[in-house]
Amino acid sequence: MIKQIGSADLKILEEFFQNALTSEDHRPDTFAMIPYYLSTDEYYRGFANFDEHGKILSVCFMRELIEQKVQVLDFIVSRKGVSIFKNRVGEVVDYAIRFGEQKGIYRFYTFLTDDMLNTVDVLKKKNSIFTWRERYDTYIDEIIEPQHFSSCYLHWVYLMNTTVRTHRKIVRHHHLKPEYYDKTIEL
Repeated sequence: MIKQIGSADLKILEEFFQNALTSEDHRPDTFAMIPYYLSTDEYYRGFANFDEHGKILSVCFMRELIEQKVQVLDFIVSRKGVSIFKNRVGEVVDYAIRFGEQKGIYRFYTFLTDDMLNTVDVLKKKNSIFTWRERYDTYIDEIIEPQHFSSCYLHWVYLMNTTVRTHRKIVRHHHLKPEYYDKTIEL
Protein backbone atom coordinates (compact mmCIF):
# COMPACT_ATOMS: atom_id res chain seq x y z
CA MET A 1 0.00 0.00 0.00
CA ILE A 2 1.37 3.41 -0.97
CA LYS A 3 0.48 6.41 1.17
CA GLN A 4 1.78 9.68 2.55
CA ILE A 5 3.84 9.24 5.72
CA GLY A 6 2.13 10.65 8.81
CA SER A 7 3.29 11.26 12.36
CA ALA A 8 2.14 7.77 13.35
CA ASP A 9 4.63 6.32 10.84
CA LEU A 10 7.79 8.02 12.18
CA LYS A 11 8.85 5.03 14.32
CA ILE A 12 8.40 2.70 11.33
CA LEU A 13 10.41 5.16 9.22
CA GLU A 14 13.25 5.07 11.75
CA GLU A 15 13.39 1.26 11.48
CA PHE A 16 13.33 1.55 7.69
CA PHE A 17 16.33 3.92 7.68
CA GLN A 18 18.35 1.38 9.67
CA ASN A 19 17.79 -1.12 6.85
CA ALA A 20 17.91 1.20 3.84
CA LEU A 21 20.23 1.32 0.87
CA THR A 22 22.30 4.50 0.84
CA SER A 23 24.24 6.31 -1.82
CA GLU A 24 27.46 8.27 -1.70
CA ASP A 25 25.43 11.48 -1.86
CA HIS A 26 23.50 11.09 1.39
CA ARG A 27 25.01 13.33 4.01
CA PRO A 28 25.42 11.72 7.46
CA ASP A 29 22.52 13.74 8.87
CA THR A 30 20.11 13.04 6.01
CA PHE A 31 18.08 10.31 7.69
CA ALA A 32 18.25 11.95 11.12
CA MET A 33 16.67 15.17 9.84
CA ILE A 34 13.75 13.63 7.92
CA PRO A 35 11.41 13.06 10.91
CA TYR A 36 12.04 16.67 11.97
CA TYR A 37 11.17 18.01 8.52
CA LEU A 38 8.07 15.83 8.27
CA SER A 39 6.90 17.05 11.70
CA THR A 40 7.64 20.77 11.31
CA ASP A 41 7.49 21.69 7.62
CA GLU A 42 4.06 21.49 5.99
CA TYR A 43 5.72 21.64 2.55
CA TYR A 44 7.96 18.62 3.13
CA ARG A 45 6.31 15.27 2.42
CA GLY A 46 7.23 11.63 2.49
CA PHE A 47 5.46 8.87 0.58
CA ALA A 48 6.06 5.19 1.24
CA ASN A 49 5.20 1.70 0.08
CA PHE A 50 4.17 -0.37 3.09
CA ASP A 51 4.11 -4.17 2.89
CA GLU A 52 1.30 -6.32 4.33
CA HIS A 53 3.08 -6.30 7.75
CA GLY A 54 3.35 -2.51 7.92
CA LYS A 55 7.06 -2.37 7.07
CA ILE A 56 8.26 0.31 4.67
CA LEU A 57 9.83 -1.04 1.47
CA SER A 58 10.62 2.26 -0.29
CA VAL A 59 10.14 5.98 0.24
CA CYS A 60 10.18 9.19 -1.77
CA PHE A 61 10.62 12.61 -0.18
CA MET A 62 9.40 15.77 -1.89
CA ARG A 63 9.68 19.45 -0.98
CA GLU A 64 7.23 21.97 -2.30
CA LEU A 65 8.62 25.42 -3.08
CA ILE A 66 5.58 27.65 -2.85
CA GLU A 67 7.38 30.72 -4.23
CA GLN A 68 7.91 28.90 -7.53
CA LYS A 69 4.99 26.43 -7.49
CA VAL A 70 7.43 23.57 -8.03
CA GLN A 71 8.45 20.43 -6.18
CA VAL A 72 11.91 19.08 -5.50
CA LEU A 73 12.33 15.32 -5.49
CA ASP A 74 14.61 15.32 -2.47
CA PHE A 75 15.54 11.65 -2.61
CA ILE A 76 14.24 8.11 -2.89
CA VAL A 77 15.38 5.21 -0.74
CA SER A 78 14.62 1.50 -0.75
CA ARG A 79 15.05 -1.32 1.75
CA LYS A 80 18.14 -3.52 1.51
CA GLY A 81 17.50 -6.94 0.05
CA VAL A 82 14.15 -6.12 -1.58
CA SER A 83 13.97 -6.16 -5.38
CA ILE A 84 13.09 -3.00 -7.22
CA PHE A 85 9.90 -4.65 -8.46
CA LYS A 86 8.73 -5.66 -4.99
CA ASN A 87 9.63 -2.37 -3.28
CA ARG A 88 7.59 -0.50 -5.93
CA VAL A 89 9.84 2.55 -5.72
CA GLY A 90 8.70 3.68 -9.17
CA GLU A 91 5.08 3.69 -8.05
CA VAL A 92 5.99 5.61 -4.90
CA VAL A 93 7.68 8.32 -6.97
CA ASP A 94 4.73 8.41 -9.37
CA TYR A 95 2.37 8.77 -6.40
CA ALA A 96 4.38 11.69 -5.00
CA ILE A 97 4.38 13.46 -8.38
CA ARG A 98 0.63 12.94 -8.81
CA PHE A 99 0.12 14.35 -5.31
CA GLY A 100 1.78 17.56 -6.52
CA GLU A 101 -0.28 17.59 -9.71
CA GLN A 102 -3.46 17.44 -7.64
CA LYS A 103 -2.25 20.64 -5.98
CA GLY A 104 -1.67 22.26 -9.38
CA ILE A 105 2.11 21.72 -9.34
CA TYR A 106 3.23 20.66 -12.79
CA ARG A 107 7.01 20.99 -12.43
CA PHE A 108 9.67 19.38 -10.28
CA TYR A 109 13.43 19.19 -9.97
CA THR A 110 15.77 16.24 -9.56
CA PHE A 111 19.40 16.54 -8.50
CA LEU A 112 21.41 13.50 -9.59
CA THR A 113 24.96 12.22 -9.77
CA ASP A 114 26.14 10.61 -13.01
CA ASP A 115 25.72 7.16 -11.42
CA MET A 116 22.17 7.93 -10.30
CA LEU A 117 21.32 9.29 -13.74
CA ASN A 118 22.71 6.18 -15.42
CA THR A 119 20.62 3.95 -13.14
CA VAL A 120 17.43 5.93 -13.81
CA ASP A 121 18.03 5.90 -17.56
CA VAL A 122 18.78 2.16 -17.64
CA LEU A 123 15.56 1.50 -15.72
CA LYS A 124 13.64 3.66 -18.18
CA LYS A 125 14.97 1.68 -21.14
CA LYS A 126 14.36 -1.75 -19.58
CA ASN A 127 10.87 -1.20 -18.23
CA SER A 128 8.35 1.43 -17.26
CA ILE A 129 9.25 1.71 -13.58
CA PHE A 130 8.90 5.50 -13.61
CA THR A 131 5.69 6.07 -15.57
CA TRP A 132 5.76 9.81 -14.94
CA ARG A 133 8.54 10.07 -17.54
CA GLU A 134 6.01 9.49 -20.32
CA ARG A 135 4.03 12.56 -19.24
CA TYR A 136 6.90 14.95 -18.51
CA ASP A 137 9.46 16.77 -20.61
CA THR A 138 12.89 16.85 -18.98
CA TYR A 139 15.50 19.57 -19.34
CA ILE A 140 18.98 19.96 -17.89
CA ASP A 141 19.18 23.25 -16.00
CA GLU A 142 22.77 22.97 -14.85
CA ILE A 143 25.72 20.63 -14.46
CA ILE A 144 27.66 21.28 -11.28
CA GLU A 145 31.21 19.99 -11.16
CA PRO A 146 32.62 18.43 -7.95
CA GLN A 147 33.64 20.92 -5.26
CA HIS A 148 31.81 23.78 -7.02
CA PHE A 149 28.92 26.03 -6.15
CA SER A 150 25.83 26.31 -8.29
CA SER A 151 25.48 29.47 -10.37
CA CYS A 152 21.75 29.55 -9.59
CA TYR A 153 20.42 30.61 -6.18
CA LEU A 154 17.48 28.17 -6.32
CA HIS A 155 19.80 25.24 -7.07
CA TRP A 156 22.36 26.24 -4.44
CA VAL A 157 19.84 26.75 -1.62
CA TYR A 158 17.06 24.27 -2.35
CA LEU A 159 18.82 21.46 -4.18
CA MET A 160 22.34 21.58 -2.79
CA ASN A 161 21.26 22.74 0.69
CA THR A 162 24.25 25.14 0.55
CA THR A 163 26.63 22.16 0.62
CA VAL A 164 29.41 21.66 -1.91
CA ARG A 165 29.28 18.10 -3.26
CA THR A 166 32.09 15.68 -4.02
CA HIS A 167 30.43 14.27 -7.15
CA ARG A 168 29.34 15.95 -10.35
CA LYS A 169 25.60 16.75 -10.12
CA ILE A 170 23.04 17.26 -12.84
CA VAL A 171 20.06 19.51 -12.12
CA ARG A 172 17.10 18.36 -14.16
CA HIS A 173 13.84 20.26 -14.45
CA HIS A 174 10.73 18.26 -15.34
CA HIS A 175 7.58 19.88 -16.83
CA LEU A 176 4.23 18.18 -17.26
CA LYS A 177 3.35 18.16 -20.94
CA PRO A 178 0.40 20.53 -21.58
CA GLU A 179 -1.85 17.75 -22.90
CA TYR A 180 -1.79 16.16 -19.41
CA TYR A 181 -2.79 19.24 -17.37
CA ASP A 182 -6.43 18.26 -17.20
CA LYS A 183 -5.79 14.55 -16.98
CA THR A 184 -4.21 14.25 -13.55
CA ILE A 185 -5.06 10.97 -11.87
CA GLU A 186 -6.96 10.90 -8.60
CA LEU A 187 -5.01 9.34 -5.74
